[in-house]
Amino acid sequence: MPHVSKKQLEGKVFIRMCDRLAQVFFSALSKKDADLLLRDLLTKTERVMLAKRLAIIFMFAEGVSVRRISSALQVSTSTTIRIARSFDRGAYPYIAALLGKKKSKEAVRSQVEKLIRFGVLSQGRRRWEWLNNMKE
Repeated sequence: MPHVSKKQLEGKVFIRMCDRLAQVFFSALSKKDADLLLRDLLTKTERVMLAKRLAIIFMFAEGVSVRRISSALQVSTSTTIRIARSFDRGAYPYIAALLGKKKSKEAVRSQVEKLIRFGVLSQGRRRWEWLNNMKE
C-alpha cells in the first residue's frame, strides 16, 4: 500500500501541484515517453495497482461478473465491488468517455488482455471464457 503523508497541503498548493503533474503527463507525447514517465514516478506496486483498477473498470463496463473479474485479476471481491460501485455512481468519467470511443475501447481491451494473459493469470479450465465472449 502506498504511503500518503498525513500532512494536508494548502488548497492552492495542491491545485498547482496537480496542474504541473498534468502538464508533465501532457508533455509525454509518445507511448514510450508515457511509459518512462510512469516508471520514473511510480513503483512497480503502484503501476500494478493502477493497471488493475483500469482493468476492473473496463471489465465491469463490458459486463464481466465481479467474481470473474476478481479471479482473472487476482483482486478481492471487495476491491472489485468498491471500484464497480464507484463507476456506477459516475466516478471515472474520463475513463467512461474513453470506453465509449471504439478506438480507445479496443486499445484498452488489448492492454487488459495482455495484463491478464501475461501478468496476472487466474486458474481453472474456463479462465478465458469471459475474454473470448467479449470479442464477439
